[in-house]
Amino acid sequence: MKKAGLILLGIVVGLVIYAQLQLKEVVDQLAMAETKAEKSPVMLLQKALYQEESEDNLDTTIELYEQILGQSPNVKAVAARAAYQLGRCHTKKGENDKAVKYFQQVITQYPKQASATTKALNQLNKIAPQMSNIARTPLL
Repeated sequence: MKKAGLILLGIVVGLVIYAQLQLKEVVDQLAMAETKAEKSPVMLLQKALYQEESEDNLDTTIELYEQILGQSPNVKAVAARAAYQLGRCHTKKGENDKAVKYFQQVITQYPKQASATTKALNQLNKIAPQMSNIARTPLL
């Protein structure tokens, strides 16, 4: 009887250890998924928009938008919005030459993103009216 009890105890201990290992693996996978989600283009865009609006730290915001453009050129809606917001940030800083570059980028590289393109054209009309016609042609 004692032998059967020890065997049963050994099985229970083994199952507990196995369950703990499985739980650790699940927790590690969740942590990795959370880290990936934080770095997704949409999450980075949300972080940058929040940074721009609430903290008004344009240099940090510009870095985030540039990171989005570098990591997500194929996610057209996100990239177009990031390029547009970069133009807005540079406008706020009085760097109209840089702003024009980003507004042109929206228009030429993301023409199917109608909202961003329209906003970029409006901004170009405000800061450099002579550029709004040039902006419609692709950059070489």
